[in-house]
Amino acid sequence: MLRTKKSKRVLLIAVIVLAVVLAARVTMYKTIYKPYVEMEYRENHGVMESVPKEGGRTFYLTNLTLKKYMERMWHVTLYDDGTVRLGTPSISSAILPSCTYSIEEGKLLIYADYDPIIIEKTGEKTLVAEFKFAGEKTLVFQSSTVALFADEGAWYVLR
Repeated sequence: MLRTKKSKRVLLIAVIVLAVVLAARVTMYKTIYKPYVEMEYRENHGVMESVPKEGGRTFYLTNLTLKKYMERMWHVTLYDDGTVRLGTPSISSAILPSCTYSIEEGKLLIYADYDPIIIEKTGEKTLVAEFKFAGEKTLVFQSSTVALFADEGAWYVLR
């Protein structure tokens, strides 16, 4: 009789743990597709705040899964003011500097936006990543000079 009660108790605990794990996974999965909110660092307070930024076109990695969301660069957002936001994966500990972009000969070139005085003295910008356009709504990742966790040839589609 004791074995039966203990077995039922273990089974009940296992079912509860499984339900909690599945609920957490579904919640995380749904957050991938919510609109992305630009995070800006407010230096005077030292806190992160969510600040929506207008005028952006976001290209998402094709066949996005939870695993790819956690392990790969999952989006590229181009803003009308010439800035760009790269969706670095959760596994990355790198903090990219703010970046700008230019479009030249069917290629999207992303540059690190360092101190303008350095750029003025050297006359050079630091290239971070290169994409090529495959139509108006598709970017194809070519290369990067920093670890972006993106596969060469990965497709990013405008939504």
